[in-house]
Amino acid sequence: LSTDEISQSLNKILEKFYDDTIDAVIKEVSYQNASPSDSDSTRKDIDVAMFDLVDVNGKRVRVKAVTILGTISMGSKKRFSETLPIVKYKEILNKHRIIKITKIDGEDYVEIVHDCLCLIIAKRREIRLAVEAKDREERLLREQTRKMRKRIYSWLLYAMFFFLGIIILVYFSKERSYNKKLLSVQTSYY
Repeated sequence: LSTDEISQSLNKILEKFYDDTIDAVIKEVSYQNASPSDSDSTRKDIDVAMFDLVDVNGKRVRVKAVTILGTISMGSKKRFSETLPIVKYKEILNKHRIIKITKIDGEDYVEIVHDCLCLIIAKRREIRLAVEAKDREERLLREQTRKMRKRIYSWLLYAMFFFLGIIILVYFSKERSYNKKLLSVQTSYY
């Protein structure tokens, strides 16, 4: 095996480990909740929590557990969330050895357990950013299409009323001229 093949195999193994662990975390979160939760929204919440533990350069970051998500890793223009603290998942993620919790001055700080997971999380973040950008573009295109249709329909309606007005004017002017001719024929007959 070449080093590239070994590296690719190792990345696949790490991705499978990460995915399996996150799936186990989601199952445990839904098991702990009295009401069933949506696993897709839980996965997104966990992904967002994990995104904040990797900076834009793909390096792990130690973050205060109550830090507001989206303020560190994504930059001001690319925040995923601004309200969900990582504290919601820190114990379960720590239990499953994805993150580690460190006490500093009596406060909990969290970080990813190893640098090798940073590449996976950074890759997932880029994929989510691309998907969200595509969704934004599609929404914008749908909105522009809707506005264009609305504009076209309103112009068609204006044109219809304009031509209807012209037809009515032509009709009444012809009717008037016909009535004048008829009146002149009748008066000349008498």
